[in-house]
Amino acid sequence: MPTHDDAEPQFVVFNPGTHPAPKWVAAEFARRGELAAYFTGFGLSRDEFERVSRLPIGRALRAALRARTLPPGIEAHQVKRGLVVLDLCAVATLRLGNGALTRRLLDARNRFLARRLVTWLRRRQVAGVLYPTGTRSGLHSSLNGVKTVLYTPLPRARFVRELLREEAQTNPRWAQFLETTPDSAVNAEDEEVSSASIILANSSFTARSFSELKPPPRTVVVPLSSDAEAVRHGARTAGGNGPRDGDSPTGFRRLCYVGQISQRKGLSYLFDALAGQDDVELTLIGADPLGMARELRMQYPSVRATFAGPLPQPRVWAVLATSDALVFPSLVEGFGNVINESIALGVPVLTTERTGAPDIPDFPHRGLVLRAGDVEALRHAIAGVERRDRRGPASENDECASESNGGWTRYAGEAVDLIVDAM
Repeated sequence: MPTHDDAEPQFVVFNPGTHPAPKWVAAEFARRGELAAYFTGFGLSRDEFERVSRLPIGRALRAALRARTLPPGIEAHQVKRGLVVLDLCAVATLRLGNGALTRRLLDARNRFLARRLVTWLRRRQVAGVLYPTGTRSGLHSSLNGVKTVLYTPLPRARFVRELLREEAQTNPRWAQFLETTPDSAVNAEDEEVSSASIILANSSFTARSFSELKPPPRTVVVPLSSDAEAVRHGARTAGGNGPRDGDSPTGFRRLCYVGQISQRKGLSYLFDALAGQDDVELTLIGADPLGMARELRMQYPSVRATFAGPLPQPRVWAVLATSDALVFPSLVEGFGNVINESIALGVPVLTTERTGAPDIPDFPHRGLVLRAGDVEALRHAIAGVERRDRRGPASENDECASESNGGWTRYAGEAVDLIVDAM
């Protein structure tokens, strides 16, 4: 039997990867004195990062460690790590382009960390365990009798698969560029969901993807957030590099898309909408694992499009900051945090109802929500985009409005309140 002292049971957060939402929830639990432990891969507390930073390490390594540093409030003694060597090897293999080996290394790390957590729980009673979907750790099958909060960054996999099957039938020309989820991943998520006490969703769209289950799980929705000041600072520091800084000498209106190059993101509809709009140039930032960029160039030779590939995050923000609008026509999305980042930069957003935009306070003043796949509505919205120099610089009111989501501390506070109430 688990043993515990007279204190109220606390929460455990299992986040082997780098999801920002769970680590901020852990920090909020810690701030309230309700965090028992934070199980992670290679996350550092603030104190640990400060100690490591005093060592003679290079700028690149220091930046990488800073990215893995946990929010304030999580103490070093609360951090429980997995096999750090697997994390380091995974980073190396990913840079070498070996995605399959990277995934195997991370799966091994996640399973090890899950076993460590289960062993740790045998000696303690906790209020609940929060963990994200898709870790492939087998944790859900080992938490019998423990209340769990399942963080879902994406809509339910089975729901997504059905949506994409409908899309393939509606638009077969681009069906080969729809990412598919294997049966094993769909079935594994079904098992996680069936054993969860609470679902923590990033958007109302994601929450609806679980509503058809019988009985429907208890689901709470907290829109994602971003660090608006960090976004603006990153854009400023990365500005001045590359050909797209400053106002366009050609007079073209600049649109920017950020995300994977795939039909799941509605890109054929975006190019359809751009056809014939000769005063627009589009920059697309993101990986192209399915080779869709080549086909888009061939099918839409008149569209002025630059496929920039993946870029460092500050450079993404810099390109966004010099754009006239973000276009994000996704067919299925958990949230799409680039929407928050664009708002932080004062850049209007054109997106769909299948993202987190409808959940963002004051979004109608920051952009338009369109029906996914509606080419005419998207074409009309793009035609209404004004050049940045004609709109004028972002006002102080715009910057204040970008803070309306309250940052990650707001997100974590709302999430913890709802979790505790639901428990």
